[in-house]
Amino acid sequence: MVEESSPPGEFQRSLAERSEDYRLIDQPAEDRAHIRFTGSFEGSDITWDAWLLAQGVGSSARQFIDIARSGYPLRHITIGLNVAAIDQAVLLKTIIMIRNYRRLHVGRHEFGNPDRNTNE
Repeated sequence: MVEESSPPGEFQRSLAERSEDYRLIDQPAEDRAHIRFTGSFEGSDITWDAWLLAQGVGSSARQFIDIARSGYPLRHITIGLNVAAIDQAVLLKTIIMIRNYRRLHVGRHEFGNPDRNTNE
């Protein structure tokens, strides 16, 4: 088995061989999940080491993406979403969002309207 800390290309091949989009690192809870998936950041292929946090529907907290300063091949990222629970659909949508967001940079990004229900 390929370790998640292996070069991103090896980890990507390991996911593809198993038809997986991501790998669960810890047993998920309703309000959080720890996963790893591949993507790019600042022009390099990386493996995202991601914590997804459910902040609750209608939460007054801003949704956010927080990217750690260092890390290769693992780049730590925490994502807070105004959803009731972290389920497979939320995981997949979040992976797509991170892969498609081209202006990501180190630090905290806040987004979305905290008054809007994002889990409808």
